[in-house]
Amino acid sequence: MAQDNIFFVWDELKGGIDDIFKLKNMKKDRYMKLYTQIYDYCTFVNSQNRHIPSPSQSESSGKLVGTELYKKLREYLKQHVQSVKIKGDGLKGEEMLSYFQKSWSDFRFSAIVLNGACAYLNKNWIKREYEEGRKNVVVVYCLALTMWREYLFKPHCTDLVCAILKEIEKERKGEPIYVIRLRKIIECLVELGITGEPSLTISVNCSSLLGTPIPTVASTPTNREWVSFHSI
Repeated sequence: MAQDNIFFVWDELKGGIDDIFKLKNMKKDRYMKLYTQIYDYCTFVNSQNRHIPSPSQSESSGKLVGTELYKKLREYLKQHVQSVKIKGDGLKGEEMLSYFQKSWSDFRFSAIVLNGACAYLNKNWIKREYEEGRKNVVVVYCLALTMWREYLFKPHCTDLVCAILKEIEKERKGEPIYVIRLRKIIECLVELGITGEPSLTISVNCSSLLGTPIPTVASTPTNREWVSFHSI
């Protein structure tokens, strides 16, 4: 039933999600329509039962509905990130830095908007799955970050890190660099949890270069608000 339902409604859901990731100007009523469509889908199965379902039936139906939608969202995000990744193939140096910073800023914004539209899924099915020990099931925003890390950052990791280190070397020689761009890239790596990896310990150099400590995920006002309202 849930699989049939998701195929029935996915095309319409995908249209709204496409608008988000194409950065189209989405009016409030369009956003609320997408939010409502996701909510309606998540609550659709039980509403089709003419009898009052038992708690175990409700839970089973809810799990299946959430699973199918989560799979669709994961596949969508994966394909989108892979399409963005292709645009960076072959780029080096400053071209790589500009591509990565712009692509990340656009993607992060879209992921936040999508996460809001998926609030019901986050607070119900995803939260329950996580609390039951399935730690690979995360809120939609974190799912988006995972797709970015796996399918864009990792393939471009070597070229990106080389470009960052070249910028640091230029600054040490007194040459001008685009500090704001570099800061945004490093903040991306911090949010992805990359700078904790031994092979990418560039955060200390960049912190010194930028003149202020690199923020942690929960240290900026935006991320404090995120942690406060979206932790599960």
